[in-house]
Amino acid sequence: MLKLPSSTTLRLDCTSENTETHNDYHILPFLSAHFDDPTPVKFRSFTIELDDVDRVIAVVASTSLPTSPMSHTDRVQAYREAELSLLFHGVGELDDMMEILRRACDVLSLSNVEYLVIFFINWNQFINWSELFQHCTEVTTVQVFGRGTIGFLQALTPQERANTAARGKGGMRKCGGKGKGSARAQVHYVDINNHGPEPMRIPIFPKLTSLLLELLYFSDTVPGSDALYDVVMDAVKRRKANKTPLTTLCIDNCEIREEQAKALEEVVPEFRWDGHVDFTGSVTAG
Repeated sequence: MLKLPSSTTLRLDCTSENTETHNDYHILPFLSAHFDDPTPVKFRSFTIELDDVDRVIAVVASTSLPTSPMSHTDRVQAYREAELSLLFHGVGELDDMMEILRRACDVLSLSNVEYLVIFFINWNQFINWSELFQHCTEVTTVQVFGRGTIGFLQALTPQERANTAARGKGGMRKCGGKGKGSARAQVHYVDINNHGPEPMRIPIFPKLTSLLLELLYFSDTVPGSDALYDVVMDAVKRRKANKTPLTTLCIDNCEIREEQAKALEEVVPEFRWDGHVDFTGSVTAG
């Protein structure tokens, strides 16, 4: 047991041994014990950064909230000011990165987190974001950077009510759709003994009100959907119908058509768009 005074700043730089076992996450319970003794630290902001090209994962937690939305260029300073800044280098595969992140979310006290930031620039495989952040029920603001966060944005959308018109004898009926991306489309189950409609399921972050988007292509095709624009629009509409509405939507440095931005502006009470339509600096609106 390493006893440290409360004034101590602990900075760890962990380089993976790049072995078949990839047990880098074993340091996480030690950190959890440090922050839980004698009184649990209540983290209010949590940042993760994934880079599956350079094989780096950063986990950052702070007891304070950012004074303004984080820029993708100022995150180094934000990491220095946080109580916990953990960086893993040389992680072998995306699955190993996800295992480290899953363990971090399990052992760190994240139940009080209000502000969540995700950097994931590279296109990613399917990640079960809902499972990772199931304990983060107090989140009110989410800020995402990069095309790797598309699956995360899907997780913010409540499921539609199941079609209960066709019913048979007892049991559970498996329902799934066909079409583009059907291999990864969500599967839901309908209790065909229940003659009432299936209740809407609460999405992750039931207190979420603000969504900040950066470095995204709204024309990207999304597994199980048509395009990222449709995912964002569905999230806004369904959360409103599910009584967990988004009241603030900010779009910066994204590739998005002007008509799409105006359509989103009509359904969100507080909407801000920087006017950029691509990453080269072209502007169509003020």
